[in-house]
Amino acid sequence: MLSPGDRVLVRNMSERGGPGKLRSYWKDQIHVVVSQKGDSSPVYEAKPEWGTGRGRILHHNMLMPCNALPLEISAQSTKQGQSCKKQRKRHKDTKQSETSEDSAAQMRMSVIGLID
Repeated sequence: MLSPGDRVLVRNMSERGGPGKLRSYWKDQIHVVVSQKGDSSPVYEAKPEWGTGRGRILHHNMLMPCNALPLEISAQSTKQGQSCKKQRKRHKDTKQSETSEDSAAQMRMSVIGLID
């Protein structure tokens, strides 16, 4: 039996992701149980742990408890690290394009005879 605040994974019911034996059984996003619908009801309301998303009403056989999984804070920090790497790469690429433009301009000037 689940209680409010428990972390759960939701069953992947979509047909995407390859053939049945290769498809992931559980979605990647962790949800948090908000409430149980009725005292002895096997139906729960769950919402995404991080970010915005709609709350979902799900039967208990669509949920798998995952309280032992690590928090997703580390995953968010790695995403931020990746964005910093992309920015550095873009900065490096613009520097390279500027130097190549400068060298091309110098080549044109030397061909014309303005620079010795």
